[in-house]
Amino acid sequence: MGLFDAQYKQDFVLVNQATQPVELGSVKVENGQDFNREYLGGLLKPLLSTNLYTVGTLSSSIASVEENFSLTGDPVLQSAKVVVNKDINGTANVEIGLPTAQQITNKLKLTTSTNELGGGIGLGYLNGNVYGNGEKLAIAAGVDQSLANHFANLSFAVPVKNAPSSQLFFNGGSNGTNGELNRQVTMGLNTSRLLLSKKYFYSSFGGISITQNKVDGEEFSGKGSLVGNVEVSNLQTVSAVQFPVSGTQTQISGEVSKILANDGRNFWKVLMNSNSFYSFCNKSVTFNSSSTIGHVHNLNDSTGLHPSDKLSYDCLTPGLLPASHISLSSGHEKIEGSFIGSHAFRVFTKVPIFHQYFADRESVLRLQLFLRSATVADSLSEFKSHKLSCDTLKGCLQGTVNVRQLFDEHSSHVGAGLFFRSQFASVDMGYSLPLGDAKLGPVVKPGFHFNASVSFN
Repeated sequence: MGLFDAQYKQDFVLVNQATQPVELGSVKVENGQDFNREYLGGLLKPLLSTNLYTVGTLSSSIASVEENFSLTGDPVLQSAKVVVNKDINGTANVEIGLPTAQQITNKLKLTTSTNELGGGIGLGYLNGNVYGNGEKLAIAAGVDQSLANHFANLSFAVPVKNAPSSQLFFNGGSNGTNGELNRQVTMGLNTSRLLLSKKYFYSSFGGISITQNKVDGEEFSGKGSLVGNVEVSNLQTVSAVQFPVSGTQTQISGEVSKILANDGRNFWKVLMNSNSFYSFCNKSVTFNSSSTIGHVHNLNDSTGLHPSDKLSYDCLTPGLLPASHISLSSGHEKIEGSFIGSHAFRVFTKVPIFHQYFADRESVLRLQLFLRSATVADSLSEFKSHKLSCDTLKGCLQGTVNVRQLFDEHSSHVGAGLFFRSQFASVDMGYSLPLGDAKLGPVVKPGFHFNASVSFN
Protein backbone atom coordinates (compact mmCIF):
# COMPACT_ATOMS: atom_id res chain seq x y z
CA MET A 1 0.00 0.00 0.00
CA GLY A 2 3.05 2.28 0.14
CA LEU A 3 3.13 3.79 3.62
CA PHE A 4 6.62 5.18 3.01
CA ASP A 5 7.10 8.12 0.72
CA ALA A 6 9.99 8.09 -1.76
CA GLN A 7 12.02 10.71 0.10
CA TYR A 8 11.82 8.69 3.32
CA LYS A 9 13.00 5.55 1.57
CA GLN A 10 15.87 7.37 -0.10
CA ASP A 11 17.21 9.54 2.71
CA PHE A 12 16.16 7.86 5.95
CA VAL A 13 16.63 4.11 5.54
CA LEU A 14 20.24 3.93 4.41
CA VAL A 15 22.31 0.88 5.25
CA ASN A 16 25.12 2.91 6.76
CA GLN A 17 22.62 4.69 9.03
CA ALA A 18 20.84 1.57 10.27
CA THR A 19 22.53 1.64 13.70
CA GLN A 20 22.23 5.39 14.23
CA PRO A 21 20.22 6.11 17.40
CA VAL A 22 16.97 7.98 16.99
CA GLU A 23 14.28 8.99 19.47
CA LEU A 24 10.61 8.79 18.55
CA GLY A 25 9.05 12.09 19.50
CA SER A 26 5.44 11.65 18.41
CA VAL A 27 3.05 9.60 16.28
CA LYS A 28 0.20 11.55 14.72
CA VAL A 29 -2.72 10.15 12.71
CA GLU A 30 -4.50 12.64 10.46
CA ASN A 31 -8.17 12.14 9.51
CA GLY A 32 -8.51 9.21 11.91
CA GLN A 33 -11.57 10.52 13.74
CA ASP A 34 -13.80 7.74 12.39
CA PHE A 35 -11.73 5.09 14.22
CA ASN A 36 -11.66 4.47 17.95
CA ARG A 37 -8.46 5.45 19.72
CA GLU A 38 -8.03 1.97 21.21
CA TYR A 39 -8.39 0.34 17.79
CA LEU A 40 -5.79 2.61 16.18
CA GLY A 41 -3.54 2.03 19.20
CA GLY A 42 -3.62 -1.70 18.53
CA LEU A 43 -2.61 -1.15 14.89
CA LEU A 44 0.18 1.22 15.96
CA LYS A 45 1.43 -1.02 18.75
CA PRO A 46 4.75 -1.88 17.00
CA LEU A 47 5.58 1.86 17.03
CA LEU A 48 4.30 2.71 20.51
CA SER A 49 6.13 0.01 22.47
CA THR A 50 9.15 2.29 23.03
CA ASN A 51 10.51 5.69 22.04
CA LEU A 52 14.18 4.66 21.72
CA TYR A 53 15.13 3.28 18.32
CA THR A 54 17.86 3.00 15.80
CA VAL A 55 17.08 4.03 12.24
CA GLY A 56 16.91 0.34 11.30
CA THR A 57 14.55 -0.73 14.11
CA LEU A 58 12.31 2.29 13.52
CA SER A 59 12.07 1.32 9.87
CA SER A 60 11.13 -2.24 10.86
CA SER A 61 8.46 -0.99 13.29
CA ILE A 62 6.89 1.21 10.62
CA ALA A 63 6.90 -1.78 8.26
CA SER A 64 5.00 -3.78 10.91
CA VAL A 65 2.42 -0.99 11.14
CA GLU A 66 2.14 -1.06 7.35
CA GLU A 67 1.40 -4.79 7.50
CA ASN A 68 -1.23 -4.28 10.24
CA PHE A 69 -2.98 -1.61 8.18
CA SER A 70 -2.85 -3.75 5.04
CA LEU A 71 -4.34 -6.84 6.68
CA THR A 72 -7.39 -4.99 8.05
CA GLY A 73 -8.92 -5.03 4.56
CA ASP A 74 -10.12 -1.45 5.11
CA PRO A 75 -9.47 0.68 1.99
CA VAL A 76 -8.99 3.82 4.12
CA LEU A 77 -6.26 2.27 6.27
CA GLN A 78 -4.71 0.56 3.24
CA SER A 79 -4.36 3.99 1.58
CA ALA A 80 -2.47 5.51 4.52
CA LYS A 81 0.78 7.45 3.88
CA VAL A 82 3.63 7.85 6.37
CA VAL A 83 5.97 10.81 6.59
CA VAL A 84 8.91 10.82 9.03
CA ASN A 85 10.29 14.22 10.00
CA LYS A 86 13.67 14.05 11.72
CA ASP A 87 15.02 17.19 13.45
CA ILE A 88 18.62 18.15 14.12
CA ASN A 89 18.47 16.62 17.62
CA GLY A 90 17.79 13.15 16.21
CA THR A 91 14.09 13.09 17.17
CA ALA A 92 11.77 11.47 14.67
CA ASN A 93 8.11 12.54 14.41
CA VAL A 94 5.87 10.14 12.51
CA GLU A 95 2.78 11.43 10.71
CA ILE A 96 0.28 8.95 9.26
CA GLY A 97 -2.17 10.51 6.85
CA LEU A 98 -5.48 8.84 6.04
CA PRO A 99 -7.49 9.89 2.97
CA THR A 100 -10.19 12.45 3.66
CA ALA A 101 -12.76 10.61 1.51
CA GLN A 102 -13.48 8.04 4.21
CA GLN A 103 -16.98 7.59 2.84
CA ILE A 104 -15.59 4.79 0.67
CA THR A 105 -16.07 2.51 3.69
CA ASN A 106 -19.84 2.97 3.35
CA LYS A 107 -21.47 2.02 0.08
CA LEU A 108 -24.94 1.35 -1.27
CA LYS A 109 -24.72 -0.88 -4.33
CA LEU A 110 -27.34 -1.44 -7.03
CA THR A 111 -26.83 -4.37 -9.42
CA THR A 112 -28.72 -5.56 -12.47
CA SER A 113 -28.28 -8.48 -14.87
CA THR A 114 -29.91 -9.36 -18.18
CA ASN A 115 -29.76 -12.24 -20.66
CA GLU A 116 -32.10 -13.79 -23.22
CA LEU A 117 -34.09 -15.45 -20.41
CA GLY A 118 -34.89 -12.25 -18.55
CA GLY A 119 -33.35 -10.01 -15.94
CA GLY A 120 -32.85 -9.47 -12.26
CA ILE A 121 -32.03 -6.73 -9.78
CA GLY A 122 -30.19 -6.62 -6.48
CA LEU A 123 -29.41 -4.14 -3.72
CA GLY A 124 -26.48 -4.24 -1.31
CA TYR A 125 -25.12 -2.20 1.58
CA LEU A 126 -21.54 -2.23 2.89
CA ASN A 127 -20.23 -0.53 6.02
CA GLY A 128 -16.52 -1.13 6.57
CA ASN A 129 -16.28 0.56 9.98
CA VAL A 130 -19.54 0.16 11.88
CA TYR A 131 -18.50 1.10 15.43
CA GLY A 132 -15.05 2.56 14.80
CA ASN A 133 -13.14 -0.68 15.39
CA GLY A 134 -12.99 -1.93 11.80
CA GLU A 135 -16.19 -3.98 11.99
CA LYS A 136 -17.58 -4.86 8.58
CA LEU A 137 -21.30 -5.22 7.83
CA ALA A 138 -22.61 -6.34 4.43
CA ILE A 139 -26.27 -6.83 3.47
CA ALA A 140 -27.47 -7.93 0.03
CA ALA A 141 -30.75 -9.06 -1.52
CA GLY A 142 -32.05 -9.62 -5.03
CA VAL A 143 -34.75 -11.15 -7.19
CA ASP A 144 -35.33 -11.90 -10.87
CA GLN A 145 -38.26 -10.62 -12.90
CA SER A 146 -40.27 -13.84 -12.42
CA LEU A 147 -39.83 -13.67 -8.61
CA ALA A 148 -38.98 -17.40 -8.73
CA ASN A 149 -35.27 -16.88 -8.04
CA HIS A 150 -34.15 -14.78 -5.09
CA PHE A 151 -31.43 -14.36 -2.50
CA ALA A 152 -30.83 -12.51 0.79
CA ASN A 153 -27.62 -12.41 2.78
CA LEU A 154 -26.09 -10.72 5.83
CA SER A 155 -22.48 -10.94 7.00
CA PHE A 156 -20.67 -9.33 9.92
CA ALA A 157 -16.96 -9.44 10.82
CA VAL A 158 -15.38 -8.20 14.07
CA PRO A 159 -11.58 -7.84 14.42
CA VAL A 160 -10.04 -9.75 17.32
CA LYS A 161 -8.64 -7.40 19.97
CA ASN A 162 -4.87 -6.89 19.61
CA ALA A 163 -4.93 -9.10 16.49
CA PRO A 164 -6.17 -6.92 13.58
CA SER A 165 -5.38 -9.62 11.03
CA SER A 166 -7.99 -11.96 12.56
CA GLN A 167 -11.76 -11.48 12.50
CA LEU A 168 -14.69 -13.31 14.01
CA PHE A 169 -17.06 -13.88 11.11
CA PHE A 170 -20.82 -14.50 10.86
CA ASN A 171 -22.87 -15.05 7.73
CA GLY A 172 -26.52 -15.91 7.32
CA GLY A 173 -28.72 -16.05 4.28
CA SER A 174 -31.12 -17.86 2.01
CA ASN A 175 -31.58 -18.32 -1.72
CA GLY A 176 -34.02 -20.00 -4.03
CA THR A 177 -33.33 -21.17 -7.58
CA ASN A 178 -35.40 -23.38 -9.90
CA GLY A 179 -37.50 -24.91 -7.11
CA GLU A 180 -34.57 -25.34 -4.71
CA LEU A 181 -34.53 -23.43 -1.39
CA ASN A 182 -31.40 -23.11 0.76
CA ARG A 183 -30.88 -21.57 4.20
CA GLN A 184 -27.45 -21.30 5.77
CA VAL A 185 -25.68 -19.87 8.83
CA THR A 186 -21.86 -19.88 9.03
CA MET A 187 -19.67 -18.81 11.95
CA GLY A 188 -15.90 -18.94 12.31
CA LEU A 189 -12.51 -17.22 12.44
CA ASN A 190 -10.83 -15.57 9.46
CA THR A 191 -7.05 -14.92 9.58
CA SER A 192 -4.67 -13.28 7.10
CA ARG A 193 -0.89 -12.96 6.91
CA LEU A 194 1.92 -11.77 4.63
CA LEU A 195 4.48 -14.50 3.92
CA LEU A 196 7.92 -14.97 2.34
CA SER A 197 9.25 -11.43 2.69
CA LYS A 198 5.69 -10.12 2.34
CA LYS A 199 5.50 -11.25 -1.29
CA TYR A 200 2.60 -13.65 -0.70
CA PHE A 201 -0.78 -13.00 0.87
CA TYR A 202 -2.22 -15.83 2.95
CA SER A 203 -5.71 -16.09 4.40
CA SER A 204 -7.62 -18.90 6.06
CA PHE A 205 -11.08 -19.48 7.44
CA GLY A 206 -12.37 -22.19 9.74
CA GLY A 207 -15.78 -22.58 11.29
CA ILE A 208 -19.16 -24.28 11.49
CA SER A 209 -21.94 -24.17 8.93
CA ILE A 210 -25.57 -25.13 9.57
CA THR A 211 -27.71 -25.60 6.46
CA GLN A 212 -31.27 -26.48 5.51
CA ASN A 213 -32.14 -27.46 1.94
CA LYS A 214 -35.45 -28.11 0.23
CA VAL A 215 -35.54 -29.63 -3.24
CA ASP A 216 -38.52 -30.15 -5.59
CA GLY A 217 -41.17 -29.60 -2.92
CA GLU A 218 -39.75 -32.13 -0.46
CA GLU A 219 -39.36 -31.53 3.27
CA PHE A 220 -36.38 -29.55 4.53
CA SER A 221 -33.23 -31.59 5.08
CA GLY A 222 -30.59 -30.26 7.47
CA LYS A 223 -26.89 -30.73 8.07
CA GLY A 224 -24.14 -29.36 10.28
CA SER A 225 -20.63 -29.15 8.83
CA LEU A 226 -17.08 -28.16 9.61
CA VAL A 227 -15.95 -25.81 6.83
CA GLY A 228 -12.60 -24.31 5.95
CA ASN A 229 -10.84 -22.31 3.28
CA VAL A 230 -7.19 -21.47 2.52
CA GLU A 231 -5.91 -18.94 -0.02
CA VAL A 232 -2.36 -18.07 -1.09
CA SER A 233 -1.64 -15.42 -3.72
CA ASN A 234 1.06 -13.09 -5.03
CA LEU A 235 -1.07 -11.10 -7.46
CA GLN A 236 0.20 -7.81 -8.86
CA THR A 237 -2.55 -5.32 -9.71
CA VAL A 238 -3.06 -2.00 -11.45
CA SER A 239 -5.52 0.82 -10.89
CA ALA A 240 -7.43 1.66 -7.73
CA VAL A 241 -9.83 -1.23 -8.49
CA GLN A 242 -7.07 -3.86 -8.14
CA PHE A 243 -7.18 -5.39 -11.63
CA PRO A 244 -4.74 -8.37 -11.63
CA VAL A 245 -2.02 -8.33 -14.29
CA SER A 246 0.48 -10.93 -13.03
CA GLY A 247 0.93 -13.58 -10.38
CA THR A 248 -1.01 -16.58 -9.13
CA GLN A 249 -3.80 -17.34 -6.70
CA THR A 250 -4.71 -20.73 -5.26
CA GLN A 251 -7.77 -21.49 -3.11
CA ILE A 252 -8.65 -24.76 -1.40
CA SER A 253 -11.98 -25.17 0.39
CA GLY A 254 -13.32 -28.15 2.28
CA GLU A 255 -16.37 -29.40 4.14
CA VAL A 256 -16.93 -32.34 6.48
CA SER A 257 -20.57 -33.03 7.31
CA LYS A 258 -20.71 -35.42 10.23
CA ILE A 259 -20.98 -33.31 13.38
CA LEU A 260 -24.73 -32.86 13.96
CA ALA A 261 -27.97 -34.67 13.21
CA ASN A 262 -27.60 -34.52 9.45
CA ASP A 263 -30.58 -36.53 8.18
CA GLY A 264 -28.06 -39.08 6.92
CA ARG A 265 -26.06 -36.43 5.02
CA ASN A 266 -22.54 -37.51 5.96
CA PHE A 267 -19.77 -36.69 3.48
CA TRP A 268 -16.55 -34.82 2.89
CA LYS A 269 -15.95 -32.39 0.05
CA VAL A 270 -12.90 -30.59 -1.32
CA LEU A 271 -12.66 -28.00 -4.10
CA MET A 272 -9.50 -26.37 -5.45
CA ASN A 273 -9.33 -23.30 -7.69
CA SER A 274 -6.22 -21.81 -9.26
CA ASN A 275 -5.72 -18.59 -11.21
CA SER A 276 -2.64 -17.34 -13.02
CA PHE A 277 -2.09 -14.03 -14.82
CA TYR A 278 0.57 -12.89 -17.25
CA SER A 279 0.80 -9.55 -19.06
CA PHE A 280 2.90 -8.27 -21.93
CA CYS A 281 3.06 -5.25 -24.26
CA ASN A 282 3.45 -2.95 -21.25
CA LYS A 283 0.47 -4.59 -19.53
CA SER A 284 -1.78 -3.81 -22.48
CA VAL A 285 -2.60 -7.51 -22.91
CA THR A 286 -3.33 -9.81 -19.96
CA PHE A 287 -3.69 -13.58 -20.22
CA ASN A 288 -5.61 -15.43 -17.52
CA SER A 289 -5.74 -19.20 -17.04
CA SER A 290 -7.95 -20.72 -14.36
CA SER A 291 -8.73 -24.29 -13.32
CA THR A 292 -11.12 -25.95 -10.89
CA ILE A 293 -11.21 -29.51 -9.65
CA GLY A 294 -13.39 -30.96 -6.92
CA HIS A 295 -14.75 -34.14 -5.37
CA VAL A 296 -17.43 -35.04 -2.82
CA HIS A 297 -17.29 -38.44 -1.10
CA ASN A 298 -20.32 -40.02 0.52
CA LEU A 299 -19.73 -41.44 4.04
CA ASN A 300 -23.20 -43.00 4.32
CA ASP A 301 -23.44 -46.25 2.34
CA SER A 302 -27.16 -46.67 3.01
CA THR A 303 -28.22 -43.50 1.18
CA GLY A 304 -26.96 -41.48 -1.75
CA LEU A 305 -25.77 -37.92 -1.67
CA HIS A 306 -28.38 -35.22 -1.21
CA PRO A 307 -28.73 -33.17 -4.45
CA SER A 308 -27.63 -29.98 -2.63
CA ASP A 309 -24.40 -31.65 -1.50
CA LYS A 310 -23.30 -32.66 -4.99
CA LEU A 311 -21.01 -30.60 -7.19
CA SER A 312 -22.50 -28.68 -10.11
CA TYR A 313 -21.63 -25.94 -12.57
CA ASP A 314 -22.88 -23.46 -9.93
CA CYS A 315 -19.63 -23.90 -7.96
CA LEU A 316 -17.59 -22.56 -10.88
CA THR A 317 -17.62 -19.04 -9.49
CA PRO A 318 -16.22 -16.07 -11.44
CA GLY A 319 -13.55 -15.41 -8.83
CA LEU A 320 -11.35 -12.42 -9.56
CA LEU A 321 -12.74 -11.63 -12.99
CA PRO A 322 -16.06 -12.09 -14.80
CA ALA A 323 -16.94 -15.69 -15.58
CA SER A 324 -17.44 -16.79 -19.12
CA HIS A 325 -21.17 -16.99 -19.51
CA ILE A 326 -23.38 -19.89 -20.57
CA SER A 327 -27.11 -19.60 -21.08
CA LEU A 328 -29.68 -22.28 -20.26
CA SER A 329 -33.28 -22.29 -21.32
CA SER A 330 -35.96 -22.14 -18.63
CA GLY A 331 -36.87 -25.42 -16.99
CA HIS A 332 -33.44 -26.96 -17.41
CA GLU A 333 -32.29 -29.69 -15.07
CA LYS A 334 -29.37 -28.99 -12.79
CA ILE A 335 -26.36 -31.14 -13.72
CA GLU A 336 -24.78 -32.63 -10.57
CA GLY A 337 -22.13 -35.19 -9.75
CA SER A 338 -19.38 -36.33 -7.39
CA PHE A 339 -16.52 -35.00 -9.54
CA ILE A 340 -16.07 -31.71 -11.34
CA GLY A 341 -13.33 -30.17 -13.45
CA SER A 342 -13.05 -26.93 -15.38
CA HIS A 343 -10.54 -24.99 -17.46
CA ALA A 344 -10.97 -21.38 -18.55
CA PHE A 345 -8.77 -19.13 -20.65
CA ARG A 346 -9.28 -15.37 -20.99
CA VAL A 347 -7.45 -12.64 -22.84
CA PHE A 348 -7.97 -9.00 -21.81
CA THR A 349 -6.76 -6.13 -23.99
CA LYS A 350 -6.80 -2.40 -23.37
CA VAL A 351 -9.03 -0.06 -25.35
CA PRO A 352 -6.54 2.48 -26.81
CA ILE A 353 -8.82 5.52 -26.92
CA PHE A 354 -10.01 5.01 -23.35
CA HIS A 355 -6.53 4.47 -21.88
CA GLN A 356 -5.15 7.47 -23.71
CA TYR A 357 -7.04 9.59 -21.16
CA PHE A 358 -7.47 7.35 -18.08
CA ALA A 359 -4.40 5.04 -18.14
CA ASP A 360 -5.69 2.62 -15.49
CA ARG A 361 -5.56 5.21 -12.73
CA GLU A 362 -9.06 5.04 -11.29
CA SER A 363 -10.78 2.58 -13.63
CA VAL A 364 -10.14 -0.32 -15.99
CA LEU A 365 -11.71 -0.97 -19.40
CA ARG A 366 -10.84 -4.18 -21.25
CA LEU A 367 -12.01 -6.15 -24.25
CA GLN A 368 -12.20 -9.83 -23.33
CA LEU A 369 -12.13 -13.14 -25.22
CA PHE A 370 -12.80 -16.37 -23.35
CA LEU A 371 -12.94 -20.13 -23.74
CA ARG A 372 -14.29 -22.40 -21.02
CA SER A 373 -14.54 -26.17 -20.77
CA ALA A 374 -16.12 -28.02 -17.85
CA THR A 375 -17.32 -31.52 -17.01
CA VAL A 376 -19.31 -33.10 -14.19
CA ALA A 377 -19.26 -36.85 -13.52
CA ASP A 378 -20.76 -39.31 -11.04
CA SER A 379 -17.78 -41.68 -10.92
CA LEU A 380 -14.00 -41.46 -11.10
CA SER A 381 -13.85 -43.64 -14.21
CA GLU A 382 -16.32 -41.39 -16.02
CA PHE A 383 -14.41 -38.30 -14.89
CA LYS A 384 -11.09 -39.74 -16.12
CA SER A 385 -12.60 -40.58 -19.50
CA HIS A 386 -13.58 -36.92 -19.90
CA LYS A 387 -10.35 -35.49 -18.47
CA LEU A 388 -8.76 -32.93 -20.73
CA SER A 389 -5.06 -33.75 -21.17
CA CYS A 390 -2.11 -32.78 -23.34
CA ASP A 391 -2.46 -36.09 -25.21
CA THR A 392 -6.10 -35.24 -25.98
CA LEU A 393 -5.18 -31.81 -27.36
CA LYS A 394 -2.35 -33.38 -29.37
CA GLY A 395 -4.82 -35.90 -30.77
CA CYS A 396 -7.10 -33.07 -31.90
CA LEU A 397 -4.23 -31.48 -33.82
CA GLN A 398 -3.26 -34.80 -35.38
CA GLY A 399 -6.85 -35.68 -36.29
CA THR A 400 -7.02 -38.82 -34.12
CA VAL A 401 -9.51 -37.25 -31.69
CA ASN A 402 -12.89 -35.91 -32.79
CA VAL A 403 -12.94 -32.23 -31.83
CA ARG A 404 -16.75 -32.13 -31.73
CA GLN A 405 -16.81 -35.08 -29.34
CA LEU A 406 -14.25 -33.34 -27.14
CA PHE A 407 -16.42 -30.23 -26.91
CA ASP A 408 -19.54 -32.30 -26.15
CA GLU A 409 -17.84 -34.08 -23.27
CA HIS A 410 -16.63 -30.87 -21.68
CA SER A 411 -19.56 -28.42 -21.99
CA SER A 412 -17.33 -26.00 -23.88
CA HIS A 413 -18.18 -22.51 -25.02
CA VAL A 414 -16.42 -19.40 -26.32
CA GLY A 415 -17.31 -15.75 -26.25
CA ALA A 416 -16.28 -12.10 -26.38
CA GLY A 417 -17.28 -9.04 -24.45
CA LEU A 418 -16.41 -5.83 -22.66
CA PHE A 419 -15.29 -5.48 -19.05
CA PHE A 420 -15.28 -2.17 -17.11
CA ARG A 421 -14.61 -1.57 -13.43
CA SER A 422 -14.18 1.53 -11.29
CA GLN A 423 -14.63 2.32 -7.60
CA PHE A 424 -18.22 3.38 -8.26
CA ALA A 425 -19.44 1.20 -11.13
CA SER A 426 -18.77 -2.04 -12.98
CA VAL A 427 -20.04 -3.51 -16.26
CA ASP A 428 -19.58 -7.00 -17.70
CA MET A 429 -21.22 -7.66 -21.04
CA GLY A 430 -20.67 -10.19 -23.78
CA TYR A 431 -21.93 -12.90 -26.07
CA SER A 432 -21.31 -16.63 -25.56
CA LEU A 433 -21.48 -19.43 -28.11
CA PRO A 434 -21.72 -23.02 -26.79
CA LEU A 435 -19.52 -25.43 -28.76
CA GLY A 436 -21.33 -28.55 -27.58
CA ASP A 437 -22.73 -30.30 -24.53
CA ALA A 438 -23.78 -33.94 -24.55
CA LYS A 439 -25.49 -33.78 -21.16
CA LEU A 440 -27.38 -30.53 -21.54
CA GLY A 441 -28.09 -31.16 -25.21
CA PRO A 442 -30.56 -28.83 -26.92
CA VAL A 443 -31.31 -26.67 -23.87
CA VAL A 444 -28.00 -24.85 -24.31
CA LYS A 445 -28.14 -21.99 -26.76
CA PRO A 446 -26.12 -18.90 -27.70
CA GLY A 447 -26.72 -16.03 -25.34
CA PHE A 448 -26.01 -12.39 -24.53
CA HIS A 449 -25.39 -11.30 -20.96
CA PHE A 450 -25.18 -7.89 -19.33
CA ASN A 451 -24.29 -7.34 -15.68
CA ALA A 452 -23.87 -3.89 -14.14
CA SER A 453 -23.56 -2.37 -10.69
CA VAL A 454 -23.43 1.16 -9.34
CA SER A 455 -22.19 2.15 -5.86
CA PHE A 456 -23.28 5.21 -3.91
CA ASN A 457 -21.47 6.64 -0.90
